[in-house]
Amino acid sequence: MPHARPLALLALVMALAPACGHKGPPVPPLRRTPPMLVDFQFAQRGDALELSCTAPRSSVDGVAFENVDIDIFWGEGEIDLEKEGHRHSVRALAGQRVVATLPLPGPGTLVRAAARAEVGGNQGQRTLILALEAQAPLTPPLELAAQLLGEGVSLSWQGPLPEPVEPPDLGPAGGAPVPFSDFFSRERPTSETTPRGESPEGESKAEASDDPESEVPGQPGEASGTLDEDEAPEELLRTHGFLVYRRRQSDETYGVPLDREPQEARELLDRYARVGATACYVVRAAGSVNPLIESGPSNEVCLAVRDITPPSPPTGLAVVPRDGGLEVVWSPSPAPDLGGYRIYRATGEGEPEAVAEVEATETAWHDRSVEGGVLYRYEIAALDRAGNEGPPSGTAEGRPE
Repeated sequence: MPHARPLALLALVMALAPACGHKGPPVPPLRRTPPMLVDFQFAQRGDALELSCTAPRSSVDGVAFENVDIDIFWGEGEIDLEKEGHRHSVRALAGQRVVATLPLPGPGTLVRAAARAEVGGNQGQRTLILALEAQAPLTPPLELAAQLLGEGVSLSWQGPLPEPVEPPDLGPAGGAPVPFSDFFSRERPTSETTPRGESPEGESKAEASDDPESEVPGQPGEASGTLDEDEAPEELLRTHGFLVYRRRQSDETYGVPLDREPQEARELLDRYARVGATACYVVRAAGSVNPLIESGPSNEVCLAVRDITPPSPPTGLAVVPRDGGLEVVWSPSPAPDLGGYRIYRATGEGEPEAVAEVEATETAWHDRSVEGGVLYRYEIAALDRAGNEGPPSGTAEGRPE
């Protein structure tokens, strides 16, 4: 039976065929529902109200987004925000910061706001309703000045310490104040906008903005998670003072303050400004941080941040007669940004004069331009890569043979 074996193999293949490609129960399609905008913020800044949030980068199932529609609702008093309030819609790129600026109503006016993300008709959960009681604009700080020191940028300013502003009495349905810590964890905005709708009365200005590389401390990535609408944040801070903001000159707007809490002092040392860039600063007076109520900005000051810290001097300087000249030797400077050395020489009572510069890798220099029998004194100073010259080393003397 020459064909028995091939037929048996064919029967085995046909028996196994129904199982090929079997993948179990069908997998439901991933939803494109955006998460709740948990970093939604509400603040009074100068003579305006500011509503802001970050467009989510992905859905609740982890599906990446390209564009996200952001709807911001607000209104005065205890009204149904979606049915009776104002609404502004913005189409933003995923990860962009969306900012809506509203005119400041009269002092004592209670304004409530919320926001929601939407992608392809799939709506995310609406945010917790935030409430803010409008205040008379605070007086901005004055005479901001900046000075570059070895430790960083020293800032000082003038102006009265703002009086504390009590948070509003929200009542059973008023909403929740803005947690101060959440305000400081948001991403830095810039300025590109893509409006998708208009306010009912044309009273707002909204923008969607990229988040550039950040140098400011305390900026985590995109927030995630959900909150129940009636869940109030815990441990809300209530303080007042001054807030200092910094931006690079290449950025169009300011991000979060340098400190996570306002300060009463009228001076601050910024140790983290980027060397090689131009830093700009403003200061605002804050009457409350929960919700954030602050003044308009002070005068802006900008300065080029550069390394002005001199390197440490070399040690172990010695002078040895050699080959009709003098060999100057030393132990290297411990400076991490060492760029080289400058060698000084003097005779008699004269002042030392620079006679040579050598690379950072050198620890010896042969002086051939000397006269026999003359006593020479030497000093060496280290140079860093920014061009700063450090203090001179000790003095060493030598006389050529």
